[in-house]
Amino acid sequence: MTNHAEALARIRDDLRAWKPPIDGQGFWSPEGGLDWTWPVLLRRLSRLRHLTQRQLAEKAGMVQSHVAKAESGADVRWSTIVRLVEALDCCLSLRVRQNAPFG
Repeated sequence: MTNHAEALARIRDDLRAWKPPIDGQGFWSPEGGLDWTWPVLLRRLSRLRHLTQRQLAEKAGMVQSHVAKAESGADVRWSTIVRLVEALDCCLSLRVRQNAPFG
């Protein structure tokens, strides 16, 4: 029988090796896993929570048009992103990656 840490490591490695079909809206990150653009991620999380734009807007304390704007990829305020993420019962983290090598 393996210990808890070994089991978690095996699951993590299996998930990194598994690559679901990409629908043209996500991309593989060099660190492993799949990254989504903000609008795609917002739509997918909303669907997973079974929330319409109107319902998400109500939970976030904003109007539906702000959710539609965020889902369309338009520039939105950081505070809007935070409110939407919290309304989806998620937490927000920020990762900075370089687009091109330094030097």
